[in-house]
Amino acid sequence: GSLSFLKMDHSWETSKVIFEDLKDSMVLLTKWLRKKWQEEEENERKRTILIATKESKGNILKATTKRDKYVRIVIKRILKRKQNNRGKKKGGFWVTGKKDKGSNRKGEE
Repeated sequence: GSLSFLKMDHSWETSKVIFEDLKDSMVLLTKWLRKKWQEEEENERKRTILIATKESKGNILKATTKRDKYVRIVIKRILKRKQNNRGKKKGGFWVTGKKDKGSNRKGEE
């Protein structure tokens, strides 16, 4: 009886060790992943800032070379386009929402 008890105890000890190992490796992995992710985020941020500064510089140069009137017209056009897109998107969502409600009703019946 005492032998089987020792065997059990031993297997439990080994499994505990294995578990500790796993836990450590998981901790290391998560730390590494977090570091990688942070690096990626920083790179992305730097890239977007670079793009933004490039864009704004270009726009400023264009604005100074062209006449103010023309620039204003362009801005108006862009704004109108944005508004149109918004309207379309809202319309699309509304339609899909209606469809969903219809299918839900069928499910209830």
